[in-house]
Amino acid sequence: MTYVKSENFSSRNLNSIRSDMESIWSGTASDALCVSLNEVIVAVDEVEAYLGTYDSALSLLETYKNNKTSIEKYDNLIADERNNPSVRNTRKVMVDGVETNETYYTINEGFINTWSTLKSKLESDNVELKTKIEELLATICPNNLQPKNNTDIAHRGSKFDGERNNYKIGDNSLDAFINAGRNGFWGAEADVIQDSSGRLVCSHNKVEKNQNPIPFEDYLDVCKEYGMTAIIDVKYSNGWSKVGEDDYVNHILSTINEKGMMDSCVIQTNNKHDIINVRNNSEDARIWFLTDDVSKDNIEFIKDNGVECVNTKYTGNTTSRVTTLKNNGINICVWNVFSEKDKNFLLDRGATYIMSDNVLGISPYQEGEEDYNDIVN
Repeated sequence: MTYVKSENFSSRNLNSIRSDMESIWSGTASDALCVSLNEVIVAVDEVEAYLGTYDSALSLLETYKNNKTSIEKYDNLIADERNNPSVRNTRKVMVDGVETNETYYTINEGFINTWSTLKSKLESDNVELKTKIEELLATICPNNLQPKNNTDIAHRGSKFDGERNNYKIGDNSLDAFINAGRNGFWGAEADVIQDSSGRLVCSHNKVEKNQNPIPFEDYLDVCKEYGMTAIIDVKYSNGWSKVGEDDYVNHILSTINEKGMMDSCVIQTNNKHDIINVRNNSEDARIWFLTDDVSKDNIEFIKDNGVECVNTKYTGNTTSRVTTLKNNGINICVWNVFSEKDKNFLLDRGATYIMSDNVLGISPYQEGEEDYNDIVN
């Protein structure tokens, strides 16, 4: 990816052009021309206002890249010192009854500690730099307009922490949903239940004492901010509501309506009662059926109730299910997929979406294809 400084984007002085036009022409033609030129001038001014932000982000990005290079250098120095100790020592040994000097080497722990400290500082700096760069970019391209992968869905949010190379971000947490948005997921799935007080919260399991899951509204706000589709997995068995108690699902629908997000939310359920209830309450609601049953009766039910997509588990006979659904013109999501190879295989067979716990979607673009890719990787 080649970056250029904003000076290379310098614009012509449109005000002077307008002045020249006014000195040549007069009347309504000149007035109309001036209006058009004014609009162009305003547009150019708006672009120029962003160029300083662009340069700031570029400068931080260069520092970020230099830090990554230094981190790699310290990693290599530490590995080399451990494999090839640098401190030379001698000791007296007896060889065939004769005392002689033997040379041996020990690891210089002082060097390793110094390099480790410097490396940790750079890694910490890069975490802060990444946040600053993303904030700057968001002023140019808001989160909900940033490019998205069109197939990947983060199962309970994206748990992979790219900076620390681990999977320690919690399920159904605010950080997991924000992470999914920042890394280009098309959608973020959340388990939604009612707690004992009737609040809608994001949790896979029943909420116990001293637990503080995020409110359903906060999850919706993150999806809206980052332009992600919210895949709302209705969880009866783990909450305080039971199948057939429609107030729970209706509460979800009313909250979505209050947020004005009906077109960007999906209600996902594994029981037909919910599907019928949701459809009766909203002609516009997007419904996904969580099932591995693609029998003729189920296909008819899916079509009769306007189910948008079937989410089916990745097992030994998934390919045949995908083929059946595809032949019936029904969108397909497959969960949970754990490798790029399996993902591509399923997409080639006709799957529409891929849902995953792991790294899928963290780097959804080919290297160099998007400016943003250089920053988040």
